[in-house]
Amino acid sequence: MPLAKAVIRVENANNLEMLGRVKHLLEYLANIKEVEFVNEIGQCSEEEYVRAQGRGYEICLSKVMDKKLYYEALAREVVRRIQTMRAKANLKVDERIRVYVSTGSDDLLSAIKEFMGYITNEVRATDVIVGNVPANAFAMDWDIEDMRVRIGIERITQ
Repeated sequence: MPLAKAVIRVENANNLEMLGRVKHLLEYLANIKEVEFVNEIGQCSEEEYVRAQGRGYEICLSKVMDKKLYYEALAREVVRRIQTMRAKANLKVDERIRVYVSTGSDDLLSAIKEFMGYITNEVRATDVIVGNVPANAFAMDWDIEDMRVRIGIERITQ
């Protein structure tokens, strides 16, 4: 799941400068939307943050997830399932597909609609159709965060 924010206090100014140069990598690899390096850490409320301390550092990780972050996490899970299906169907990396999604979950539907561009780009889909999955599509049933979803894919032929 993506995190909204991490605040990291570093005692050594040299470490602070070095970490600042790799901030974008930390955000990407740790899936954190915002990383802030500071000399002094402010108040991290227990309701909103998890706090950890060590020698020369202290970190507060946001544990509050808003709807947008939650939908992003769900969209990533949908992508992961589709990529698994692409592999099982022996599709080549550059082959385009059409994706069908059937679910009764409002959260999954909202995530798919909000992150439609991300999903189509990541799985090389020409489109994602929400509704019944056709019988001729390669289909699988999945549980994503305790929500049932049926995903179907079909190769686009030129």
